[in-house]
Amino acid sequence: MQVNQNKKINKSKIHKKSKMKKIIIIALVCFFKTNSLMANDINKGYSNCVNKIADSIPAEFPGGLKAWTKYLSANLNQNIAVANNAPEGKYDIAFQFTIGKEGGITKIEFENDPGYGIQDEIVRVLTKSNIPKWKPASINGQYVAYKHKQRLTFTAE
Repeated sequence: MQVNQNKKINKSKIHKKSKMKKIIIIALVCFFKTNSLMANDINKGYSNCVNKIADSIPAEFPGGLKAWTKYLSANLNQNIAVANNAPEGKYDIAFQFTIGKEGGITKIEFENDPGYGIQDEIVRVLTKSNIPKWKPASINGQYVAYKHKQRLTFTAE
């Protein structure tokens, strides 16, 4: 009788562990699928997960990514490191900024500072009075603040 009860307890533990593994795997699959969705998929209501993904659209520079890249190229002094006597090399900088509900840039935060005036140059360009406003991000049709992460490399030759 004791042996049968132990077998039942062990089967119950195994079933609970198996069930827990399934839940964790489902949660991980949902997490990775959710984080890998493109804005178009989100807008179509795509969801394989238990909770539906909100109708969300990220902030966008007028004209899209190509226009943003063109704006940065045209406005950043790409020789700022050389002008500040930086030795030859590449200088990477990572930063983020918030795009407000009205499309303006606020809260510029840097992950690193390679020096040689690079950080100041980025602040100068992002705070210019004539910078075009971004199309704000939205969730379920409501404008929301959005953090945009950016990496740039300056080269001194």
